[in-house]
Amino acid sequence: MYPLKTKGFITYEPTRNMQGKSEWWLTIELPYFSDTAKMYRWFIGREWYLADQCHGKKRAYSKPPHHYHISIIRGEKPRANLDQWGKYKANEKVNVEYSNEIRQTSIARDGKDHFWFVEAFYEYYVEMRKFYGLNYQRHGADFKGHITVARAF
Repeated sequence: MYPLKTKGFITYEPTRNMQGKSEWWLTIELPYFSDTAKMYRWFIGREWYLADQCHGKKRAYSKPPHHYHISIIRGEKPRANLDQWGKYKANEKVNVEYSNEIRQTSIARDGKDHFWFVEAFYEYYVEMRKFYGLNYQRHGADFKGHITVARAF
């Protein structure tokens, strides 16, 4: 599906430096992605006039506050298989594919313009959401993952 690949680990309720808890979070942690994300941030900083389409001047582009990951479930309490929470595929090493195209969140679309990401694909992303009884589609299309590579505040 996407041209680039990495490996990650299925992680339940990962440690995060958030004000609230990371209860009911399920992620794919990407420990091998740091250098790749650094390269993406370098590109965004170097070619900011192409990459930062929502802003008219160069900003400081920094590392996101959390470890590189793909969120599968973000604070949604499962409606099915609750007894399997923390067990189903836990700590499994998985293959992840990701795009080489950097995208930016936009004020027009989601009210923010300060995150850059690449789309990502994990073969069982939708299956895991279905397993826990959670929505897995929007406007008739299956949810996809993404990896945030930079932010500007």
